[in-house]
Amino acid sequence: MAGVIIVGACVYITLCILVAWLGRNSRLGSWGIFISAIFFTPFLTFIGVILFGSRTENSAGGS
Repeated sequence: MAGVIIVGACVYITLCILVAWLGRNSRLGSWGIFISAIFFTPFLTFIGVILFGSRTENSAGGS
């Protein structure tokens, strides 16, 4: 029974890391996304990353 809990925790942390990697260019950054994935579940955080998109810096002038 303890093995099932350990495997479940490893899968959960792996999903949190994956979502953090996907949200690395967001306003919160990868660490902020990772912490929110731990508290709000990776699925909800993934939806938030998809909905709010990534931080893009548009430069009007070119060099």
